[in-house]
Amino acid sequence: MTTGTTVNDADDAICETPDAQPELPNRAYTTVTLIWEERVHYDIVSLVGKELGIYRCRVLSSLRNPLDPATLDIIEEAEDEGRISIEQVMQVTLIDIILLGVFREDRATRVGVAIEVSRFIDDSDIAKARERADILSAAVQTPTIAAVVGGFIQPHQQRLAERIGVRTIITPEDLMPSWVNYSAESNHNC
Repeated sequence: MTTGTTVNDADDAICETPDAQPELPNRAYTTVTLIWEERVHYDIVSLVGKELGIYRCRVLSSLRNPLDPATLDIIEEAEDEGRISIEQVMQVTLIDIILLGVFREDRATRVGVAIEVSRFIDDSDIAKARERADILSAAVQTPTIAAVVGGFIQPHQQRLAERIGVRTIITPEDLMPSWVNYSAESNHNC
């Protein structure tokens, strides 16, 4: 088994863990992940405000709210006009969360945010966020930030995200269900 590195959000301590994954039974792991994802979707507007400085956010698409018809019309119009392909339309519909808001410092400029959500951020999440944000930006003709939201990211993945312009949001431990006593520190003796 290989060893990965995670960052404990509470104190930024680096922790060596097997594959940077918790050792929970598959069913418990799935349940915890689903609950965590639900909480991320519930708290996404406040997370984006705090971490990215984007306010007055409107959720255009998420786990709870599929892509609204007006936004879908705009995306299909972009395909009709040749700004994006039909394959790219499909990629936009696969974005985990799409937000539209304004920067705190520049409230006159609207900005989109294309977010991939994964409890354990990996290279593919980062690449998908970048690719899908670029497609969304072309479709809606609005500057769009690529972002990944997760509970854990390895340092080399953080560097990759920074290199290709993907913002990372590492969720606070309190998004985990209270009955889960999992943290990099408590379960892996950092």
